[in-house]
Amino acid sequence: FKVLAFLGSLSLEIYLLHIKPFLKAADISAYFGVPKTLVLLLIIALVIPISYFLSKGIGWLVSFVEQKVVKQ
Repeated sequence: FKVLAFLGSLSLEIYLLHIKPFLKAADISAYFGVPKTLVLLLIIALVIPISYFLSKGIGWLVSFVEQKVVKQ
């Protein structure tokens, strides 16, 4: 269940990052001449770590701004 909890915590970022490439997967696979399934798996493999780092970056930015606001 830890994997599902991890993915659930990133669900918004995953959705926002993968929706456009998923819609264009057929075009991408035709352009590169690879199966659509491979393109979809590659999108998933790339989006999950990017979502993680995006989430951590946003969390860092929010805490940084909160610290600056509290000091004023």
